[in-house]
This record gives sequence, structure tokens and C-alpha cells, in this order.
Amino acid sequence: LLALLALLPALPAAAQGQLTRYQTGRAQLDQGHYAVAMQELEPLAQPVNHFAQAPAAGYLYAVAATRAGRWPEAEQMLNLVRNQYPTYPGLNEVLYLQGQVSFEQGDYDTALRTLGQLPAAQYAPLREAMQASYLARLQDRTTWQRLQKRYPQSKLIGRLYADFLAKSPTEADRRQLDALVTQFGLDRTRYAAALAAPAAAPRAVARKASYNVGVLLPFELQDPSWQTRRANQFVTDLYAGLRLAQDSLQRAGYAVQLFAYDTGADTLALKGVLALPELAGMDLLVGPVYKSGARLLARYAREHQIVCVNPLSQDGDLVADNLYHYLYAPSAATQGRAAAEFAATAFGTGRPAVLLHEGDKDDTDFA
Repeated sequence: LLALLALLPALPAAAQGQLTRYQTGRAQLDQGHYAVAMQELEPLAQPVNHFAQAPAAGYLYAVAATRAGRWPEAEQMLNLVRNQYPTYPGLNEVLYLQGQVSFEQGDYDTALRTLGQLPAAQYAPLREAMQASYLARLQDRTTWQRLQKRYPQSKLIGRLYADFLAKSPTEADRRQLDALVTQFGLDRTRYAAALAAPAAAPRAVARKASYNVGVLLPFELQDPSWQTRRANQFVTDLYAGLRLAQDSLQRAGYAVQLFAYDTGADTLALKGVLALPELAGMDLLVGPVYKSGARLLARYAREHQIVCVNPLSQDGDLVADNLYHYLYAPSAATQGRAAAEFAATAFGTGRPAVLLHEGDKDDTDFA
């Protein structure tokens, strides 16, 4: 009891010390000394210290962290304030700041979800201004596709996505752009050039630190029978060769990541793979091996402007009007021309020659 009585006079002094530290932290923040402000305010925000203005201290700490560009620390403190002080009167300001922090860290989904919790009557203009500012910088196609699917009725996202698509549209982009213009009543004259422009040719891009390669082969993993495994041995060997090439490139200093997709033995499985959002983010596609899926992937490569290499096909029609599709092996027509040039050089052109061939397309092209 005597010990408790001895502590009573110290409580006001401790509270006064906390208040002094809080005021010091605010002053340091105003003066631009963000690291010092964070050091002063961080202990005051912790629930264990029972500071009367703890949530305000946490918010000011987060403000200092954002101005110092220390986004993870700001996010951590804002989460603490939201979880530990849910009745804090300034919670809307916390949400608004957390939206900015999430945007700065590239977490667009969390940013939009957090800003969506703000009362529209008070924050609608501020919220839309922040969203427009950050989304206008977004250049990742996969993220745009995800956001558009998640917020299909948002006119702001629809308009900014349309602006993104209009920069260098593919055929698929133009169809999507036209749908967005119609859905949200956007100014069609603003996008007229993009809607009418032909698909852009491949252009030089900056070298990347790592490249993602999608390998689309009929592994047929769902059929473990020995007959299928034996028939598909060439597929396994082909993929093993790609892994060896990856290892050689890695040792030479080129980072390459392989992502294998099982396309099965029919086009239905291939269509399912082509519908995966992450495939649009690949830097190179390899496959398929069956003719039935070759045209599907060739069209996908052109529409998404991703270089595709067919490892086995000799069908020159696949690459005739497609700047994004390549054959690893020379086409039958190219082989025929090379054979004719060799024969003309070796045997001369004054002798008659007879060429026998089957009636299939490859032999006809060769002839």
C-alpha cells in the first residue's frame, strides 16, 4: 500500500513527460526532422504506454514516415492505429493516408479497398484525385486487367484503363478500348487514333534483370499410364533441354525463369491456359507442339505482343503475317528453296529434274 501511495505523485509527472515528448515530436515533424519526430512519437503510440493521445501520436508518426519515404514503417503504424484504436476520431485521416501508403508500395488492390471505406460525402473529391494520380502511373497490364475485373463499374478506372490501352494498342486492346468507351460514355474522338491504328510492330525494350518464359507443352500429367508417358517422352526431353538452356544462361549471367503449363492433347486445355491472367505477363512463350493449337497461340502472341517460338512446326503460314511468332525449325518452303539452291549449285540448271512428294501441306510447300 505504501508503495502504491508513493507512485501516485509520479503519475501526473509521467503524463506530463509524455505530453512534452508528443509536442516535441510534432515540432520536429513541422520542422522537417522526420527521423527525430518518428523516434519521439513511436513509443507514445504503443498501447502499453497508456498515452491519452496515442492514436494521434501514431498518425503523426506515420505522416513523418511517409515524408521520409519509409513506407513499410508508415503502413505498420497505420495498421496499429486502426486495430488498437478503432474509435479514434481521426480514423478517416488514417484511412486516407494508408491509401497513399499502399499506392506508393504498388499495392493497388489494398489502396482502392482502403479508400473505399472513406465516407463519400466528405472524401469523394480527395479520394478520386489520389486514385487518378497514382493509377495514371500504372504501366503493368496484368494489374490493370485485375483492377478492371474487380471494379467493372468504376468510371475512373475504366477511363484510366482506356488511356493505358490507347498508348500502344494491340487488336485485343482496341476491342477492349472500344467496349470501355461505349460502357462509360467516354469521348470517342479522344481515342479515335488508337481505335483505328494497326497493331504496333515489335519494338526494342529495355533490358530486364530477369525474363519469364512460359512453356506450353502437352505434358498430360493427368494421365500417368505408361503408354502416355512413352508417347510423350519427346515432350519431357524437350522440356529437359529447356532446363539445360536455362542453367547455361543463368551461369552466363542471364536470369531466366521457366513456367511450365500443361496444354494437354486438345485445344480445350490450351484455351484454358491462354485464359490465365499471368500468361499475358510473360516475356517469351514456347510451344505448342500440335498443329491444332499452333494457330491459337500464334493469334494470342500477336494480340498480346509477346514473342512466341514454336519448337517443332514447319508451317510458314503461322509466321507469314505475324511479327510476334517464330519457328525454331525452318519452314518447309524455306527448306525447299535451300534444297533447290543447293541442287542448282551442285548439279547445274541445265539438267531436267523430277520431284516426287506426297499431297500433304508440308510436302507441297517444300515443292
